[in-house]
Amino acid sequence: MCLSCKYDIKSVMTPPPVFYDCCKQSVRFADKTSGGVNRIFTIVIGITLLLCAGASQAASGSLATVLINGASYIPIYSLSSQKGFQYQWDPLLQNAIVRGNRGAIKFHVGSEYILNQGALIKLKDKVRFFQGIVVAPVSASEYLEGLSAPFAYKTPAVSQALYGTRRVAPLGVHRIQRIVIDPGHGGRDYGAISPRGTVEKRLVLDIARMVRDELKKEGLEVVMTRNSDVFIPLAQRAHIANKKDADFFVSIHANASESRSLRGFEIYYLSEATDDLALALQRAENSSLKTIVWDLKETENRRESIHIAKFVTDSVLQFSEVSDHRIRSAQFYVLKWTECPAVLVETGYLTNSEDEHRLNNPSYRRQLASGIVRGLLDYKNEFESTDGFTD
Repeated sequence: MCLSCKYDIKSVMTPPPVFYDCCKQSVRFADKTSGGVNRIFTIVIGITLLLCAGASQAASGSLATVLINGASYIPIYSLSSQKGFQYQWDPLLQNAIVRGNRGAIKFHVGSEYILNQGALIKLKDKVRFFQGIVVAPVSASEYLEGLSAPFAYKTPAVSQALYGTRRVAPLGVHRIQRIVIDPGHGGRDYGAISPRGTVEKRLVLDIARMVRDELKKEGLEVVMTRNSDVFIPLAQRAHIANKKDADFFVSIHANASESRSLRGFEIYYLSEATDDLALALQRAENSSLKTIVWDLKETENRRESIHIAKFVTDSVLQFSEVSDHRIRSAQFYVLKWTECPAVLVETGYLTNSEDEHRLNNPSYRRQLASGIVRGLLDYKNEFESTDGFTD
């Protein structure tokens, strides 16, 4: 039995619960160990939110409001359920995301700001926890209603409200228009060097140019972080993507390893665990609007990066005979500090003789470039056809 909302959810949990502290998004069991110490199991799952939220609705199906410090609030999940919207809860970032036919709204617990289809909106009061569920001021209901209303305009992957940028796009079209391609290393930074002297910086620049040329033929604007053998600091590479308001960022590299047997094509997106910890620390040290809004965007960018990685990998496998392939997450600088979905491509291992031989073949590099381009275009097509919601 939930102590706050009195909703019985014993049937969905084992072992039998003694009490549910749903206000803290946790489920606690009195499980006596040999030492007589209570063990506390914290289960961050949507079913607690779902069931407790459902209990707050009247039997007639009408939506109940609650008063908190004299202000009226609505349970976000309950309204989402009534309207047939998709509801997602991120316990690490404390974000509630509601998706409808015409867009999405992101709520951050503790903030009066929401992201409504990419636009930053200030509510009269803060989004809160109440009896274990996320509630928002009643003024949020008009924006939630708009998720099923005729669609007007949504900004592309990077919100102009977030970063103060301007973008020209046709009304009612969620389009990908600008891609930043980042050939790794350059100048005094040679990158990986094979035992036979093959240099990473030259190979990846050649592949990046091929990718650029093919994307331009498809009508896309392509920005290169470097177009010659020059050294560009990592911070500058991320800055280029942010300044140019990129829809997404692709960094191209060749790998190396102490193990000469390690080989294959790899693609990386930003690691979740470490980044979420960094966000939590940043939130604790800085409660500014910029930090709150970054929290709201981080999950979306990571999700889209994973989609890009999958599309590119599938396409590369069709266009070239790679020796192996992997999709991984990591904390590469350019992935961490770009303000848009971003992936880092490792085209092969120069320390593996088979991979090195392939990468030294211009025809193989062309196949890789074509596979990368096809994957990016497939992602673009799905992104636009689903109005920006690829999941």
